[in-house]
Amino acid sequence: MGIGGGIPGEDDAIGAVVVDGSGNLYIGGSFTVVGGAVANSIAKWDGNIWTALGSGMNDIVLALAV
Repeated sequence: MGIGGGIPGEDDAIGAVVVDGSGNLYIGGSFTVVGGAVANSIAKWDGNIWTALGSGMNDIVLALAV
């Protein structure tokens, strides 16, 4: 499952990727950590740092949309 690989510091699979109109990258999957940020299955990269989106999700994220 998942896209996997390529994201430094991810601890599990990535199942979805999307970029918004401002250039922010969002990933979803089954991870709990990405790039040193604790994030439950969903996170944002703003070009400088990874951040969690709220308290995250309760299950694996397989699709994202903007």
